[in-house]
Amino acid sequence: MFYGYTHFFIFAAAGAFSAGIEVEIDVLTGDSELHAPWSSFASSIPLAVFLLGVWAVAIRCNAERIVRTVLPWQGCWCSSTRCCPCRSVSSPWCSC
Repeated sequence: MFYGYTHFFIFAAAGAFSAGIEVEIDVLTGDSELHAPWSSFASSIPLAVFLLGVWAVAIRCNAERIVRTVLPWQGCWCSSTRCCPCRSVSSPWCSC
């Protein structure tokens, strides 16, 4: 089994994701000095860590080939597309 300390990253990422949602809410309501592109990393990075952690523990050895290939790419794409506020799901004010 591969579990080891990987569960720590999965649970920490789940907690950090909920904190990231709070950060994005503060930015959207104007209660934060942080700008939108930077605040989106507060939820996208933990989501990517969560996806990659679950993939490493549960999916990597048990799923079909396409799932084993697509899920890690999805985790990396999830954190990289938040760089541009126009591509971010949490930036509805962008008019690009």
